[in-house]
Amino acid sequence: MRVMHSSKINCDCSPNSVSTLKIFTKAINFDHTGMQQKSFTINDKIGSYVRLVRPPNSITAGIAVIAAMFLALNEGDEPHDLTTYLAIAAAAFFVTAHAMVHNDIVDYEVDKVNSPERPLPSQIISLKEAKIWSIILFIFAVGSGMIIDYRISFAFPIATFWAIQNSLLLDAY
Repeated sequence: MRVMHSSKINCDCSPNSVSTLKIFTKAINFDHTGMQQKSFTINDKIGSYVRLVRPPNSITAGIAVIAAMFLALNEGDEPHDLTTYLAIAAAAFFVTAHAMVHNDIVDYEVDKVNSPERPLPSQIISLKEAKIWSIILFIFAVGSGMIIDYRISFAFPIATFWAIQNSLLLDAY
């Protein structure tokens, strides 16, 4: 095997050269810890971040809270404006999304065996990246709660407290 100037490998394809090339290829696919390196596209990463939040569950939580608010309106009560409803749906979405990511972090070892195709066991997203993503979702949940408190003018920041409490309770669960 010799390296040409164009950085291409010129191989005579004899059995010895092919097996040497296979061994060399396998050797460069492992990092210093012995773990196999995998390369993923940006689309793989983004898709995995989306999969971690389990959109059907998180979206359902947002819709359910809005539906409950409309059902709780008394006759003669004025509904809130659209921005308030969006903030309420966002808070429920982000609390649920945070819980989903946290669950995947906690279940990492189990998922390596039972669901190796998930984003964390497949190593598309590292545990560190998932923890950062979980914190970002928590911050958005609390931020949505603060917007709700501002829009509805609560004396006590009940929506912010709700977002923090529910996120922590779901983490403990």
